[in-house]
Amino acid sequence: MLKDLRKLTEDSKTKIAPLKTKTRPEFTIKVSPTSMILGGMLLAALIIAAWFFLFKGKSPATVPITPVNEALTRPSLAVVYFENNSGDPNLDNWRSAFSELLATDLSQSKYIRVLRSDQIYSIFKKLNLLEAKKYSTEDLKEIAKKARVNRILKGSYIKAGDNFVITAMLINADTGETISSLSVKAAGENNIFPRVDELTKEIKLKLNIPSDQIADDIDENIGQITTLSAEALKLYIEGRKHHNEGEYSKSIQVMEKAVSIDPQFAMAFRSMAASYGNLGFFFKGRKYLKKAVELSDRLSDRERYLIQGDFYGQTEKTYDKAIKAFKRLLELYPWDSIGNINLGILYGKLGEWDKAIEQLEVFRKNKGQDVFAYLNLAWAYNAKRLFNKSREILKGYLDNFPKNALIHQDLAIAYIYLGKFDLALDEVDKGFSLEPTDDFYRWLKGDIYYFKGDLERTKEEYKKLLDTGGARAVYVGVIRLAAFYLLRGKIKASRIQALQGIEVIKKYGETYWEAIGRQFYAYLLFKSGNFQGALEEFDNMLNIAAQDENRLNQEYALLGKGLTYLEMNLPEQALQAAEELKMKVKNGMNKKRISLYYYLMGAIELKRNNPARAIEYFNKAIAFISKIPISYASFDPPAALIDYLARAYHRNGNLEKARETYEKIALLTYGRMEDGDVFSKSFYHLGKIYQEKGWKGKAIENYNKFIELWKACDPQFQPLVEDARNRVNRLEKEN
Repeated sequence: MLKDLRKLTEDSKTKIAPLKTKTRPEFTIKVSPTSMILGGMLLAALIIAAWFFLFKGKSPATVPITPVNEALTRPSLAVVYFENNSGDPNLDNWRSAFSELLATDLSQSKYIRVLRSDQIYSIFKKLNLLEAKKYSTEDLKEIAKKARVNRILKGSYIKAGDNFVITAMLINADTGETISSLSVKAAGENNIFPRVDELTKEIKLKLNIPSDQIADDIDENIGQITTLSAEALKLYIEGRKHHNEGEYSKSIQVMEKAVSIDPQFAMAFRSMAASYGNLGFFFKGRKYLKKAVELSDRLSDRERYLIQGDFYGQTEKTYDKAIKAFKRLLELYPWDSIGNINLGILYGKLGEWDKAIEQLEVFRKNKGQDVFAYLNLAWAYNAKRLFNKSREILKGYLDNFPKNALIHQDLAIAYIYLGKFDLALDEVDKGFSLEPTDDFYRWLKGDIYYFKGDLERTKEEYKKLLDTGGARAVYVGVIRLAAFYLLRGKIKASRIQALQGIEVIKKYGETYWEAIGRQFYAYLLFKSGNFQGALEEFDNMLNIAAQDENRLNQEYALLGKGLTYLEMNLPEQALQAAEELKMKVKNGMNKKRISLYYYLMGAIELKRNNPARAIEYFNKAIAFISKIPISYASFDPPAALIDYLARAYHRNGNLEKARETYEKIALLTYGRMEDGDVFSKSFYHLGKIYQEKGWKGKAIENYNKFIELWKACDPQFQPLVEDARNRVNRLEKEN
């Protein structure tokens, strides 16, 4: 199959000069960070998971965030890896296992801020301590500084026969002095779990937590909230190492072994869910997260509320449960970074950008180091089109915590929207140097060349994705090449690419990606004039979206069907689709998505030759659409929506407004990637408007841009190119 895909990548080696080389101004049409019509949403989904399950009813009250500051003054603790003093390297896996067990047990407390094990892993990696067998006083001080804790818990163990002797030492992070030393003996590996419970109680006393608070504290037995199987625990620890290294497939394989030993191991199911999500298999991940929720009696309160919030936040009909879960979590643990971040994300789903920013700014103001707080904060500022603010946030993180690949990714995206493509390429190269196996950088690099107009390099980068062998990379490469061909007017090649992409992803049973692929394929059929085929694909998308409980995709499929009916001159069916769409929005969680109905009604009125009424509907759609969050990266308005608006202005006789609106399409980045044909034809339409206005030079310039882009287009589009050539010839003769 890949051989066939590569055959489709033959094209002219054309380099289009950048349309605008200086920094772009902020876009003046107040539309959303979404791509609206048919295939236009696809790019957003390929960048990162779409955020499309929204809350029913009124927005929840913001959880008070000031306690986070107060929580930072509480006893804080980092549990480092234990030292193996047994002399037996076969027992090395207990180094991180003891750390994991104690950190998990202590993190139940309402009175201690305990660093998560993944945060410890990250700090150790930065300090080159992952393989260290022992830690010096200076090592511990540096760990405490980066972890922002006032206590370190270190320990060691030996084995005498079947007995483990476990020693734990509480260290003052400022002085390096030992506050207390504790020791317990465990008769065999499976007897370790109750001994950890004993250590936890003693450690709380040594942290000077009052006895009445200890009695009132949350403290389930560690075996109950993890596993009572030493073998399952060791596999879990190994799986988490793979996960922290980004080796998600390996992590899943190991976790599968862990749950085969202990089928009630809820945290292992949660880890598999996270790994599948990071691989882009969202609904597979959801299956394992559901399993973790079903095993909630095997979780600490803290883990239970976190997992419930994550799970219920994936589906619209349970969004209220997600809010309640995160609110309860933060009432107990106001310093919990994941809870605060995920609540901020939920506000983003609601389009409540200011609330999201308020929730996430806490970490930046307190110089927290959780990278996802910064990434999502930058996302919220991007959604408000404050790209310079986003850049400031991300660069500020690098000032304190250098060399973070994810930050470089998002900086590249911020620079893309600011029109600073060379700076975006620099950030991609920096990220690639840190994570050379991450295919995201390759397709992001291809995107930047696309926006710069360097189409030869664009194609080269996208083609490289086909050679990786990874399902996600191949899928993205195929879809990106489909978008590339659409820009060139080669819709047949684009259609074949998109269909191949669907076949690639179907093998993995990931219906989310399949629905997105079918949406784009339906769009291409629509553009090809195969309206019946487009309707069938939209119906396929509707069925998949219903199966996945994805209401937003159902609404987009109805929008696509309505627009297709219009092209088939079936206005009654289009109106029926509009009413069905209206009712689905009315019965859904986010009433702001009524913008989709206004969008379709605008197109219907334009088809009825009521341009003034169409403009009213389009403007109403624009007023709401900025409140519809979909993706991480698509912060441009969609080219197709602007095209509809420009056509309405033109038909209404407002030539100047039509010109201004068409010119905005040339300034787009991601908003035009899946509407490449709309982008290319905008120059043809601008040429006609300039010609009507008598601006011959500008008319010729824009016609030639269109001709250059579509000079090798499919035969069905050649008449339009010939018309542009004839117009240029006439205008040049007139000069």
